[in-house]
Amino acid sequence: MIDFILKKDSSLCCGCGACVSVCAHKALTFHINEEGYKEPVLDESACVGCGLCDSVCPMMNAGKTLNKPKHVYAAINNNVETLKVSSSGGAFSVIAEHVLMNNGVVYGAAFDGTMTLKHVRITDSEKLGLLRGSKYIQSDTEGVFRRVKEDLRNGTLVYFVGVPCQVAGLKLFLRKEYDNLLTTDIVCHGVPSQKMFNVFIDAFRKRRGVEVVGYKFRDKRVNGWSCSSSSSCKKVGSDKVFDIYFDKTLNAYMNAFLSGSIDRESCYKCPFATKDRVGDITLADYWGVKKYHRDLNCRNGVSLVLVNTDKGRDLFGEIQDDFNLTPSRLEWAAAENPNLSHPTSRPKGRDEAFKLAFSNSEEYIERYSDKRHFMKLMKFTLKRHVKSTPWLYELLLKLK
Repeated sequence: MIDFILKKDSSLCCGCGACVSVCAHKALTFHINEEGYKEPVLDESACVGCGLCDSVCPMMNAGKTLNKPKHVYAAINNNVETLKVSSSGGAFSVIAEHVLMNNGVVYGAAFDGTMTLKHVRITDSEKLGLLRGSKYIQSDTEGVFRRVKEDLRNGTLVYFVGVPCQVAGLKLFLRKEYDNLLTTDIVCHGVPSQKMFNVFIDAFRKRRGVEVVGYKFRDKRVNGWSCSSSSSCKKVGSDKVFDIYFDKTLNAYMNAFLSGSIDRESCYKCPFATKDRVGDITLADYWGVKKYHRDLNCRNGVSLVLVNTDKGRDLFGEIQDDFNLTPSRLEWAAAENPNLSHPTSRPKGRDEAFKLAFSNSEEYIERYSDKRHFMKLMKFTLKRHVKSTPWLYELLLKLK
């Protein structure tokens, strides 16, 4: 029986859902804990003791799924328009478009109409925008692993993208290698719950008097490659969509996330926060890339790409012409991405963070709000107006 069920320790469950998916007797089902995370619950009367849940748990079997990277790159998508709407260097889009052009399917995280993050299946390149971009919430994968297996058995080329524990959970659930499966794991800082995200998004809705129809955790349109959030909204009672680029509550969510205080308990013991990787390809932002590759134009973002398997190497051989691709070194990448070396540290404030967020959201949000918000807003607004005047923006860039 999986360690989480035996010990009732939330740090032992990453919520990937592999155990629930593999149980043919339906002895395991999901429930949502008080922090908003899905966890398995055992019906002992239905359990036959087969041990399959043990064998597919990524927290118990991480070592069986990891590979040492073969190649490391700084990568920039050659398609400038796609690059601008990506969070970093647009590497995901190149891989996903290649898979779709070869009659494959892509699985990744997307918001639904209620701003709930779920893994979905995409067959049309026009819908890739739903999957593109960083999303700092744990996505719901319920039912997805079985759908992936069905596609694989039908001979369909499948590209699955997720945080490392999700990719590991899928691979362990499948229990065999499939030549038609490609996977990408994302270097992960940790995952807040949907319930925690809702605290901030509901406060934003209420304060602004809007319906939220879209959300970008990383929007390059004004601040470039950075951590600026934006939201697409409608005024209550109106159908007109408009964007809010800079908001105190949205920024507070990013601050809370970056503090590490709203991660799942298992994230602080993550066995995948290591240079050895679970996906065929690993993707991340290549923060600090200018220290090592001074000639790169980093204005619109750079992806860190780790090629971990022969399958990943073969894939990059087919798509390398779609990138500005610069060979790099793993130690450089790890120096700028701490979660390639160790899990996010558990802050002292973690014990009270979720309790306060759910009992007094206003006080909690204020705790993570920028104290110099007005000055930052003025700077952001000025930069936005400068950037909307192309000749002035280009002149300022040349003067830097």
